[in-house]
Amino acid sequence: MASSNGITRKISNKTVTIAAGTALTLSDAINFEDYASMAVVLTSTGAFTGSPLLAFRVATSETGTYYPLYGSTGNLLQVSVAVNGKAYECPEELFPWAWVKLWLQTSGSYIAQAAAKNFIVVMKA
Repeated sequence: MASSNGITRKISNKTVTIAAGTALTLSDAINFEDYASMAVVLTSTGAFTGSPLLAFRVATSETGTYYPLYGSTGNLLQVSVAVNGKAYECPEELFPWAWVKLWLQTSGSYIAQAAAKNFIVVMKA
């Protein structure tokens, strides 16, 4: 989309799902290499199992190993997503990474969900 000063900003949306289950379940891979910011919208209905926080796993390639993303203070980067139908800003520490997957956790431990959770990921160049 071109602004009044002629700068074109690419915006893309992708729907990803974190499946229900007992094993560690990550979302679909999100190709973030052409973007500079990200937000997520939780579109699922129904309560969460437990009180998980949304966290991020990152990789340098789509088929690479996805590592939990920690900030410069040594803390796992996470976003509270307790309410369906709200948009949540993602941390800027995601920006250097080409590939991202979402996961639900508490204190770094995966929290299995009784029902799948869907997110719309909004990315902007």
